[in-house]
Amino acid sequence: MVAAPNQTVDIAIIGGGIIGICIAAYLAEAGRNVTIFDRTGICEETSSGNAAALAFSDVLPLAHKGMIRHLPKWLADPLGPLSIPPAYLSKLLPWLIRFWRAGRSDRYEASLAAQAGMMRLAEAEWAGLMARSGTENMLREDGSLELYESEAEFKASLPGWAARQRFGIGFSHVEGDALAALQPGLSPRFVKGTFVPGWKTVTDPKLLGKAIWAYAETKGARFEKARIDHVGAGQD
Repeated sequence: MVAAPNQTVDIAIIGGGIIGICIAAYLAEAGRNVTIFDRTGICEETSSGNAAALAFSDVLPLAHKGMIRHLPKWLADPLGPLSIPPAYLSKLLPWLIRFWRAGRSDRYEASLAAQAGMMRLAEAEWAGLMARSGTENMLREDGSLELYESEAEFKASLPGWAARQRFGIGFSHVEGDALAALQPGLSPRFVKGTFVPGWKTVTDPKLLGKAIWAYAETKGARFEKARIDHVGAGQD
């Protein structure tokens, strides 16, 4: 791929967010000639203000039985987790059908095992990269607290926690004084909670991204500010 006159790029990465940065770091460590192209800069858009979470315990497959029935309710809710422009729905339909099929009950265990395996690998790789890039001091290991407003809501969550337990993910269900101790000042409408000690965050996702990129640069990675509108196959 030609990046600029007289400059040939071995590997080009489009997008300077956290995924592109980490790919560049690994490739540069392996001795590859890698350049990131981004229209604004390193970690300047979505990755500058994401949730900053390393949620390795979140192994439940997104596609599972019953998920698709929530689609109409989510689409009707302006604050819901899903928004699809009506004009795009017909184009998205083939993917939605595949998503629905992937959520069949006979595929759940295989999907769960695959997700848990990927999360174990991701946790180990993140630990290694943060150690090599000197960013370990940005990691926070305070855990997470999932809250429930009713006994019914808590009971509905139990199969998911049982699934996590099968893959060695630690957690504890809390209520009363134990819940208040974990989160002082919590509203009384929350009757129970589940604490997950292995849930991690970083102090600032933008600073972490830029620090990892600085490490990648020491290994030879380069950045070029450019807007990429088209990618096509070519011949050398």
